[in-house]
Amino acid sequence: MIDVENEIFSKVVSDLKLKYPNVSYASVFTNSPPNYPFVSIEEIDNFIYERSEDSSSNENHVRVTYEINIYVKDNSMKKTEAKNILNIVDSSLLGLGFSRISKIPSQGDDETIYRVVLRYSGVVSKNYEIFRR
Repeated sequence: MIDVENEIFSKVVSDLKLKYPNVSYASVFTNSPPNYPFVSIEEIDNFIYERSEDSSSNENHVRVTYEINIYVKDNSMKKTEAKNILNIVDSSLLGLGFSRISKIPSQGDDETIYRVVLRYSGVVSKNYEIFRR
């Protein structure tokens, strides 16, 4: 299986830390973050890109999808701060060759927390090249 999750996670976290050194992060979904702002970066899908599978069923490419959850709490500018974090994540993943497939603001029961859910998709070769299509 072609697996680039650690590399993608490390790149996004590195980019985030440049502007948000106190951001907390995880590689799995976290419903109740321990600290804020918090970003989870998780690969939620990885499947063979059938158009490049050879006759021996070897995978040459996979389509991957990443879900990013951004949480900001107790800040009068929490929506603005979430958008600033979103822009860093977006720039990082688009720069790698991914396409953003959704951006969904999500308000839970706790009105002090602002959350945004993002999803990105791309095709990754066995040489770790990333393609939008």
